[in-house]
Amino acid sequence: MSCTKPARTCLEQLEILKGRGLLVTDGPRALHCLAHQNCYRLSAYRFPLTVPGQPDQFLPGTTPALALGLCARPRPWPPGV
Repeated sequence: MSCTKPARTCLEQLEILKGRGLLVTDGPRALHCLAHQNCYRLSAYRFPLTVPGQPDQFLPGTTPALALGLCARPRPWPPGV
């Protein structure tokens, strides 16, 4: 299996997310968060924060804290675990 997307630095990832409407007010903190939870890890959690029918465009006012909050919120254990 080959990858068609090039690897991106945290700064490049942040610029992509900002270009998609993510409201970033603290760039250094956002970069720190991306270093630990890159945008590929967060991508599965972004859907509730995107414009319906436009999965690559964030809703107005969406911040990294909202995205990280969805990713980090505690979830119940699955049945039988």
